[in-house]
Parts: sequence; structure tokens; C-alpha cells
Amino acid sequence: MIPDLIKALSRSEIDVNELKNLKLELSNWLVEGRDSGAISNESYLSAGKIEGGIDVILAMIDHGAPKNEIQLHVDSVKLRIETISK
Repeated sequence: MIPDLIKALSRSEIDVNELKNLKLELSNWLVEGRDSGAISNESYLSAGKIEGGIDVILAMIDHGAPKNEIQLHVDSVKLRIETISK
């Protein structure tokens, strides 16, 4: 899932439906991981920030925000993803 998120955010044009589906997968993974104890609290919080960042990106796209502003948020979310996946 993590490599898929990086790929989706690295494209020149973000596929909104793909990103929504990946966000849903992330959300389900978070719930399952939290409930089963498979992920640490720190990982849960970090992944939650990523999920929130994806929501911001989707909202910006939906509202027609300038591409350079969207890219700033995309870069920030990608950095968070790369940080937790090391």
C-alpha cells in the first residue's frame, strides 16, 4: 500500500479515484491494525496524519486549487510516507 501511495502522488496528474481508494485502504489498515495491536500508537498517529494530508490534497483538487499549492501538500505527504516506511 505504501509504494502505491507514493506512486499515486508522484504522477504528473493525480488520479482522484485512485487516491480515494488508496486512502480507504489506508483507513481500513489503520482500524484493523489498531484493533489487533499490529501497529504501534506512533505508527497509527503518523499514518493518521498521512490520511489527513490525503484528504487535504483531495479537497484542494476538488476546489480547483493552483497546482503549485497542491504540489506543496503532495510533497509534504510523500515526505511523511517516506519517513514512516524507513
